[in-house]
Amino acid sequence: MHAEATAKAVTTGIDAHPPPSPGELYSALLREAAGVPPGSRGLLFLPHLMGERGPRPDPDAKGTLFGLTMAHGRADIARAVLEGCAFQLLRIVEDCGSPELREITVVGGGAKSPLWLDIISDVLGTRLLVPRVLEAGALGAVILAGVGVGAYTDVSQAAAGLVSIERRHEPDPTRHALYRRIYKRFVALEKSVAPLYDDIEDEG
Repeated sequence: MHAEATAKAVTTGIDAHPPPSPGELYSALLREAAGVPPGSRGLLFLPHLMGERGPRPDPDAKGTLFGLTMAHGRADIARAVLEGCAFQLLRIVEDCGSPELREITVVGGGAKSPLWLDIISDVLGTRLLVPRVLEAGALGAVILAGVGVGAYTDVSQAAAGLVSIERRHEPDPTRHALYRRIYKRFVALEKSVAPLYDDIEDEG
């Protein structure tokens, strides 16, 4: 899905003197996106800027912004990107055939955005747990090192001592119902444009 690449593409070209840092760009767009209602005023975004890995690998998949009119602005596009990534996560969850998920622990850079986590929670209809330490790989190394030097008897004990949940994001039933309706259009759009991916690749 490559959400970071998607966000970078949308932030490119924002005017500022001197140029803002990437972090400032992301923060500005997220603030603007927070003011857009769920559904991005009819915009749909397929987040395939670098192909797609799930639910089916497709290196030829392309990003698509559908429904754009002169009435839309940068904030609408930014929110559509966040929602599109969340809808793609839902496709992957559904394809796994997993039972209903009651909660998911989220880590990494995306977990720093309360707005994005609210959107993901509402789309999935699932509680999201945000740990105090978001860099899971680094924390995992610390846990294994702690066990290795004998500070903890096993990985479970180390995790219990070092992993703590800092905040929770609960899904909103009204927004979840809205997103379920929009998700049907998202899936229909994917099915409609997917046959064109190979044609674009051939012309490139």
